Amino acid sequence: MRNKVKLDPYEQDIEDNFEKHTDIKDKKSVLKSLQAAAKKQLKDKKPITIRVSLSDIEAIKIKASKCGVPYQTYINMLIHKDAANF
Repeated sequence: MRNKVKLDPYEQDIEDNFEKHTDIKDKKSVLKSLQAAAKKQLKDKKPITIRVSLSDIEAIKIKASKCGVPYQTYINMLIHKDAANF
């Protein structure tokens, strides 16, 4: 069973207009905006330390490699997904 994702108005606009395939007119401006958002996201992270069994880490590394992402990114995705469904 899939959880229904609640979209904010901006995301809903993208979803509603996805099929229109309109070209971005000011690509440089959009790129700068996305880069700024990515930098802010990185600044908003806090490093943590946890103890995890070696077998769990190995399993996570395998799943992460199948998804094509580093294992720490994969763990962060799992945490974010769970936190978003709180």
